[in-house]
Amino acid sequence: MRTKITEGPAGGVTVTTSHPAILAGLGAWHADSVTRTYWVAPAGGYVREVTDDRPGILGHQVCAGLSHGGYTLESTRAGLLALIRRELRRARREGARLLSDC
Repeated sequence: MRTKITEGPAGGVTVTTSHPAILAGLGAWHADSVTRTYWVAPAGGYVREVTDDRPGILGHQVCAGLSHGGYTLESTRAGLLALIRRELRRARREGARLLSDC
């Protein structure tokens, strides 16, 4: 059970985790691990989950708990790492709640 959070040179934050509660909170029920990269434009704005086929502003907007439903997260580049850490904790709490209900 390990979670690694790294900042990239282009202002992105990458999260790699195999923690069961975080996986559940992210909705990755059948995965052994996930890697997700989050990005915000240089001037700030909506946080986006970027992939190879959806880079930059084409990425999906990210909501509370790093999900794709709820209120949309906004940040600056300087505040992105702290925001991702906070929302990862939220996802972990939600995942732990979901796992305890099973």
